[in-house]
Amino acid sequence: MHTIQEYAESFKLKYERFLIGCDAVQEEGNWSTQNLGDMGAYYTRELLILILRIITADGWVAQKEVDYLNEFFGFTYTRPELDQALEGLEDRLRSRSAEKSITDSVKLLHGINPRLAGAFRELVSLSCTIMSLSDGFVTKEERLEIAKLRELVE
Repeated sequence: MHTIQEYAESFKLKYERFLIGCDAVQEEGNWSTQNLGDMGAYYTRELLILILRIITADGWVAQKEVDYLNEFFGFTYTRPELDQALEGLEDRLRSRSAEKSITDSVKLLHGINPRLAGAFRELVSLSCTIMSLSDGFVTKEERLEIAKLRELVE
């Protein structure tokens, strides 16, 4: 059994490698920056949406969740700032269009580079583990959200 910090270190390393893979795909000309923007930024946004869904699933934001979000993406949110930023977004994060965007982005990535798609799925899985463990317990809502997210990226 790994500690949450070991999962976090693994996430950071795999996320860095994922971004390098995105850069390589883009350099090969297999990604339309004109239509979709920077590939790394595109998938970072998708990953953030997934993580924010986990964070908001139980109805409150734990300090450790904020700490890991900041550590992974270079943010400087305080818990009250993140609470305020998320206010009113829960429905949009869980909307059908947001879920379709997630599944479409994974399908697109798989079509371009199946190995990179697998790396993205692994990042999602690690995110689920880290965020669910970060507040010390996993609520029923978090379990259901994690199951849904894992299904969306498969």
